[in-house]
Amino acid sequence: MVDTVGGLAEWSAAWGSDSPFRPELLGFPAVHILVGRRRGEVRALDGDLDAAWAGILSGLPADRRVVGYEAGPALTAATNTGFTRLGPLRVWLAPM
Repeated sequence: MVDTVGGLAEWSAAWGSDSPFRPELLGFPAVHILVGRRRGEVRALDGDLDAAWAGILSGLPADRRVVGYEAGPALTAATNTGFTRLGPLRVWLAPM
């Protein structure tokens, strides 16, 4: 789980982009950014996406609400694991 500004930067670097999330988001106790690690390093999802989603969900309480921003094969893997597709998502970013 990402819980520091440095961790957020590491998560962003694994995805090869700047984070769309502002560091202030880390201060909300109901929000958690989940992260996969391999040998201690943050890794973007690769390989068996179904197994990755199953692994993510296995570490969470059954009543935890989880929201994803997936598309394509990652969305298919999420729905294979029990997620429900709600529809298109629009994220508004305010200029900084």
